[in-house]
Amino acid sequence: ADRTTDATAVCRWIDDYVNSWYTVNLDYNYPADAGYLKAKEIRQGTCQGASLMVMYPLRALGVAATYDYVPQWGNRSGRHNWNALYDHGYLRTFNGPDRNPGEHKVEFIGVGRMYFRRPKIYRKEYLNAGSVDVTSEYLPSVDVSVPMRGARNGDVHLAVFDNSNWRSVCEGRRCGNRAVFDAMAREIVYLPIIVENEKGRPFGLPFVVGKDGRVHTFRAGLHRRSVSLTSKYPEDESNRIFPGERYELFCWRGYWRSLGEQEASDTVLVYDNVPAGALLWLRNLDKGVQERIFVYEDGNTS
Repeated sequence: ADRTTDATAVCRWIDDYVNSWYTVNLDYNYPADAGYLKAKEIRQGTCQGASLMVMYPLRALGVAATYDYVPQWGNRSGRHNWNALYDHGYLRTFNGPDRNPGEHKVEFIGVGRMYFRRPKIYRKEYLNAGSVDVTSEYLPSVDVSVPMRGARNGDVHLAVFDNSNWRSVCEGRRCGNRAVFDAMAREIVYLPIIVENEKGRPFGLPFVVGKDGRVHTFRAGLHRRSVSLTSKYPEDESNRIFPGERYELFCWRGYWRSLGEQEASDTVLVYDNVPAGALLWLRNLDKGVQERIFVYEDGNTS
């Protein structure tokens, strides 16, 4: 193809050029986008910076490339960004300068074969510093509404859980006594929060949007039961229960309430008096940062 007229070919050419001088440095911590010319002097930066270094020359050449991103994974810590290109009516993603159009996949699978879920996908707008929601261009999504439960002031948001905190991924709107959130990805646990003065507080029950688009809420019930846990996180073997290490289990009751600490004497932790239907979180107090929320159903965690 003629690289002067074929958009995909131009992207590959720019990818190769940026890759010749830009190095991704995970320890790079410059507090703002250095811009194209300054970045060429520094010759390194973040993954986000790499995508921007490709996008700037593409836009200067008249190629309709975009910067798309996930603000927070829906089932683990971290975020992700990439470039995208509309070519002959198709959205082609690439991770400039690392992966060319046709070679890049937005989906990621961890070493334990766990799929990294994307709750929201945004696109940076060209003319201002804002972003536009493009989740429905990538994923099956569904509009969700939840009762306000007495929340009066502040903005309504949905948050997802990283390794230790709830992180907002979208802002909704009030509609009567309900909060409405458009184009939410499925199979992810969300928590409705009110954000006021840059601080968030929960105003409803955590819930998951199922494959069928239906909303299922998690509520700690009055019934108690015993649970047996063999892992705190399903991604790899390092997250299993190890004898001699200390663990603490929490359940969600509008806040994380401790159900007690234990030192493991075996590869299985047993907790009694755990509220049925509760959202749970198991922490290793001695090592590791990979931790996930889960529910315990029929003897299994999910």
